[in-house]
Amino acid sequence: MDAGKDDDWEALERRAADGDVDAMIILGALAEESGDLEAAREWYLKAAELGDSGSMAGLGALAQGSGDLEAAREWYLKAAELGDSGSMAGLGALAQGSGDLEAAREWYLKAAELGDSTAMANLGVLAAESGDLEAGREWFLKAAENGDENAAAILNQLGE
Repeated sequence: MDAGKDDDWEALERRAADGDVDAMIILGALAEESGDLEAAREWYLKAAELGDSGSMAGLGALAQGSGDLEAAREWYLKAAELGDSGSMAGLGALAQGSGDLEAAREWYLKAAELGDSTAMANLGVLAAESGDLEAGREWFLKAAENGDENAAAILNQLGE
């Protein structure tokens, strides 16, 4: 690492030590990107303790990735209560994975209402799997219109 990067890192750490949530999030994301999940967890936890829903969602994703679904659910729920649509979608995915399709649908709907395109696509999957192909197509269209590339690819395969 060159001196400029060292200076940038130290500046971020100083800002984080002074309570700058954005600096904590950046440090957490950089640690996660580099594979240091423990450091990422620590930075996200500091930001989450200051009420940052994105960091709560990050903690949920880290917990889910490590297989701790109960901790993932707890962190996603905290973030969802603060309006984080990605966490609502995460709760939907956890519910879907456990076979609770009604809870999954409810969480995906909440996230979709906030514009979450992944949740829209997941609603498309749930609808199609339940036999409602028209509703599935509509959800895939909404997801694609909101930037979900996977939904657009599915629609292309269907000739839409």
